[in-house]
Amino acid sequence: MKLTKVSHSEEKSSRTDLYVLAIACWLLTTATFSLPEREDHLAAGGLDSIGLLKLAIRGFVTMILMWRIKRIVGDSGFSDIRARLLPPILFLVWAVLSVAWSPLRSVSFAQASSLGTLMLVSVLAAHLCQRQGVTEFLLKQLSLILSAVTCLILFCYFLTPSVGSMTREGTGLFHATNTAATASLGLVSLVSIWLIWGFSWTRWLIWMVVPHTMVLVLSANRLCFLVNAITLLTVFYFYGSRLLTSISLATLCILGTSYLLIDPYFSLFESLGSNVVSYASRGQDVSQLSALSGREEMWTAQWKSFLESPVIGHGYFVTSKEGQMYVWYNWANYTAHNLVLQVAVTTGVVGLTLFLLGLVRSYLKATYQLRHKPNYRRLGDFLGLIGMWYLGWSTMNESIMGPVQPESVFFFVMLGIAIGNATSSDRNPVDSKTDLDRLHSPTSRLQRNASNTTVLTA
Repeated sequence: MKLTKVSHSEEKSSRTDLYVLAIACWLLTTATFSLPEREDHLAAGGLDSIGLLKLAIRGFVTMILMWRIKRIVGDSGFSDIRARLLPPILFLVWAVLSVAWSPLRSVSFAQASSLGTLMLVSVLAAHLCQRQGVTEFLLKQLSLILSAVTCLILFCYFLTPSVGSMTREGTGLFHATNTAATASLGLVSLVSIWLIWGFSWTRWLIWMVVPHTMVLVLSANRLCFLVNAITLLTVFYFYGSRLLTSISLATLCILGTSYLLIDPYFSLFESLGSNVVSYASRGQDVSQLSALSGREEMWTAQWKSFLESPVIGHGYFVTSKEGQMYVWYNWANYTAHNLVLQVAVTTGVVGLTLFLLGLVRSYLKATYQLRHKPNYRRLGDFLGLIGMWYLGWSTMNESIMGPVQPESVFFFVMLGIAIGNATSSDRNPVDSKTDLDRLHSPTSRLQRNASNTTVLTA
């Protein structure tokens, strides 16, 4: 692999770019919480003091990102990054254009601007991830961010219950759906990084699985439990070491045998079963559960709204012709609670096509490319696992196309990581090691079974 000398000033500028990106991620993530009384302002298309504060933070983040991106436009390799990010940018352009026919122009413009800021995050991350060591740095920052948010949620929940309550009625600072997504993504990503690479910092940060799990349980989100179970079982199957698997099975056998000796008639299970059913149903009856907690009514209303403007939609982040629809006994600008439906209703068939061929395809294409490069294979696997999580989560939620949430920031950093490393893999020889593969990682079952593929490890 040919090494090139980097001047001290270039190295200093690169470090500045990296710190700016990290600061941007922290600021964007912390500026995602809302007080319940804001709903009236949002429904009317206005902004209150909290909305103005969020706007100021995102405006500041946008300026510092543009300041650093302007510096790297002429750098070698940026043209390749720009070509790969052009399809997602076309969707952003369409979202901005949709402001012209939106009934809530301030809402559409604000949300399209936020999408633009997230795209700038992807651009800078993609450029920086062509350098050694950047990908691990970003993964560490994202893990710390999600862990910090989870700790903040728990702190507010136990010390200030009136503010920290996690409900679906929006009576506190944190909505239960948002807290569940943050904890779920934090748990999946942290465990996956720990198993796939075993970075030194994951040895002490892995204990954050406890608060992540606590928030997940307190949020009582059924979809998160399902998505987490599928994703974590997948990563454990392919990357869990034999020792870890053996210890887990042995522990289960010991616990099972001990339980049979203590309670041979399973009397505890009978009382526990009723409590589990009560927790899982969240007080809903069979008809409510069969209607997917009201989503059937929501999806029906959103589909009718889509048919009113199927080609161009109603404007980015606006799901009705008048700006409000009557669902769940209330008038509001509801999100569609499904990613594809959200994009279709707000931006029409044109926007949905640009979204699928631009944003989604760019992520999947880069992931597929990395997955089939021996020296980038583990990164491709990790991106695939994260994509699996988003696929499951987006079936019942608008996910990255909703308001800016920690999961939104996480995804667009992942998009930058995927594109940056895919671009780098095109330039590097096949037998070169990336910044991730230089580090020791547990031997995976996936690597052991790859008979015709050589995976480089330290």
